[in-house]
Amino acid sequence: MRLHSGGVRSAVLGLVCLVPVNTTGLSQKAAQRSTEQLVTEAWKRFQDAVARNDKRAIARMTHFPFKHPSLLVAEKGTLTRDAFMTAFDKVFSEGIRRQVAKGTPVKVTAADIKEARDDGADPCGRLGDWVVQMLPDEKIDSSKDDQAFFRLVFRVVQGKVVFSRVIGCS
Repeated sequence: MRLHSGGVRSAVLGLVCLVPVNTTGLSQKAAQRSTEQLVTEAWKRFQDAVARNDKRAIARMTHFPFKHPSLLVAEKGTLTRDAFMTAFDKVFSEGIRRQVAKGTPVKVTAADIKEARDDGADPCGRLGDWVVQMLPDEKIDSSKDDQAFFRLVFRVVQGKVVFSRVIGCS
């Protein structure tokens, strides 16, 4: 028995239509990978700018109004670009500079938020934020807020990674 080419084509197309294809999972993984790559690249630029004490470059990487929990840094809790430049040395204290030099941004997940709430603690960041964490074996001076409780927070805004705020959490 010989199949006509039209019959073979129809049979192949029918089989292809029966095979489920999950492109959503693939595209989500690709998007996540590209976001991670964006954050990694932005983090390296940010670390370099902080090491060079390049206020202008850091300001370009910062989202305004910038939020900071310390009233000694931001009297009303937020800073404009000009106020950020004026308070730069307070924002980038010794402990924050240490976090930038030795820390790593970690994406906040729903599980992180649930775990913090279950422990009766404030979550360190919001879902989708990238919060800078120190390595577990890094010695931290718990008497200094900028080492023990303050964390740098980054987020992706319109495809760009920005330094959005400093938060207090443990």
